[in-house]
Amino acid sequence: MLERMEDKLSSWHFDQTISDVFLSVMHKFQELYDPYINNYEKSFALVRQLKLDNEKVNAFLQATECKAKVRRLDLVSFLVLPVQRFPRYIVLLKEVQKNTDERHKEMEVVRSALVGLHELTLFLNESKRQHANDDIVSKIVSNIFGWTDELKEQMTTTTEEGGGGGSMSGAYKKQQKKTYVFEGGLVLVRGSLISKKDILFGFLFKDMIILAKPINEKKRGNIPISCKYIYVLQIVFSEIESLTSPDNQSSFKLNLKSKKKYLFEAGKTEKREIW
Repeated sequence: MLERMEDKLSSWHFDQTISDVFLSVMHKFQELYDPYINNYEKSFALVRQLKLDNEKVNAFLQATECKAKVRRLDLVSFLVLPVQRFPRYIVLLKEVQKNTDERHKEMEVVRSALVGLHELTLFLNESKRQHANDDIVSKIVSNIFGWTDELKEQMTTTTEEGGGGGSMSGAYKKQQKKTYVFEGGLVLVRGSLISKKDILFGFLFKDMIILAKPINEKKRGNIPISCKYIYVLQIVFSEIESLTSPDNQSSFKLNLKSKKKYLFEAGKTEKREIW
């Protein structure tokens, strides 16, 4: 991009345009920024861990950061630069648009470039969300044993998500796994007998709840490290009812399309509202 801009500036004339430089590399932006944005936080974490665990790496990085050649910036500062640069492109193009005569052919080009960058920004934000979603799904799958083959395939198979139609974003499509929403402890009340309560851990997805039984109290974040798969509730077209009584402020009932009904206790009223 820099070389192309310098070439344009060196032979500048009244009909010259500059925003087309961005249009010509839009597909490259997607190829480069998509994996980078999805993984740069992991890179931060890795650098921090290496500095703590490896004295030689830490000493090398500290010695390098002191040099004027790197403007006394640390490695993490350089890692974040590409992420900061993308919004600056948009600011730059808006300035070009602001200072361009409506009759100049640059105006049409800069508008197209801004639309392209806007759609690419939406795509990258959604890609980051999907990437985080898939990481969570993968952890859930690895923490639960006793899956049925059919359900495990559902959990790990990716489906196509993305734009369509005539817009530029139609080319920006992503593959993602099941859409994760929430997880937490649940008590399943079987029938009306309180003595038959079953303490479980529920994983809520867009179309189902997976119920599992924690094997021990160890957790990775909020998720038990080891759970035994119990069963899945398909919740598409289901109804949920909040049940409130003086003795219990945390119950809700799930009425499934299959006519089956399940009564849960979420532990706290706030948790019930989240579910």
